[in-house]
Amino acid sequence: MDLKTYYTKLNKSEREALAENINTSPAYLSQLAYGHRKVGVGFFRLIEEATNHQVTRNELRPDIFLPKTQQSA
Repeated sequence: MDLKTYYTKLNKSEREALAENINTSPAYLSQLAYGHRKVGVGFFRLIEEATNHQVTRNELRPDIFLPKTQQSA
């Protein structure tokens, strides 16, 4: 699932908790979720872990990480 979809399913307190878990502000998390900023390298692992891998690095930055089906090709 992409970050925007995941983010929009959360209520305000869950969004704040997610931001805290990835060491950023709720405002910056919103900018990442809505595509106003690109997800930086330091956030890939944090977001994957904080979302229990519901949002993966492949979905966060497909321009850097190939989808799993293309990695093994």
